Amino acid sequence: PGRLLEHLEAGEADLGDLEILVLDEADRMLDMGFADDVLAIISRCNPARQSLLFSATLQHHGLGRIAGPLLRDPQTLVINPVREPHPDIEHQVLLSDEPEHKERQLLWLLEHEPSDKALVFVNTRERTVALANALMGKGQRVAALHGEMDQRERNRVMGLFHRGEVAVLIATDLAARGLDIPGVGLVINFDAPRSGGEYLHRTGRTGRAGERGTAITLVNSMEWNRVEGIGRYLRLEFVPRSIKGLESRFQGPSRGPGRR
Repeated sequence: PGRLLEHLEAGEADLGDLEILVLDEADRMLDMGFADDVLAIISRCNPARQSLLFSATLQHHGLGRIAGPLLRDPQTLVINPVREPHPDIEHQVLLSDEPEHKERQLLWLLEHEPSDKALVFVNTRERTVALANALMGKGQRVAALHGEMDQRERNRVMGLFHRGEVAVLIATDLAARGLDIPGVGLVINFDAPRSGGEYLHRTGRTGRAGERGTAITLVNSMEWNRVEGIGRYLRLEFVPRSIKGLESRFQGPSRGPGRR
């Protein structure tokens, strides 16, 4: 949004004749602090336009601030409620220990789990770089994607992944928002997501267009309660997974996450 606003303020763009305005990922724009920029852009648009707003969470506390100036007598459409399980994705959990143990498990999965392309999610920029370097040292074709990369570098990395020149992409949630890359058959949560919404966003990168997908979450003792809560909230039945020779010291409670 900031870049478009720069063009508008410099007189290099004119939205006076705009017929349709679509605001996608509205909740994420608010989370990223773009509300003021979006409102400034809306104020420069043709007032007779048709406007559409898309959001994964219509209950986001800040949506009303944008919806008011953007929409007139809007109709609300809710498609595929957020807690409806995806029919083409198998959700698995793999018990883990410290990050070094997770790295060994991750490498095994990348070498043995059948998939043309794999997305690995982490929670911090630092982890994307460190993990990508570790995997490259093990001979994996891997790239990192995080929110502090400039757009040209993001485009370069996404081109490599899209063309299959790298088979594994390590990404943060912010950088990977809205990705739609054909052939992603495997999503691995190296770090457990912070919420059910993040879990849905991550795992939704696979199982697209009728293809089957697998989502595997590596869970250590500090992450167990969070993943268990995500399972309950999303009504997911996680399938326990183990790797012979890479079992964790942490064995979890007696019942699996998401089980009643």
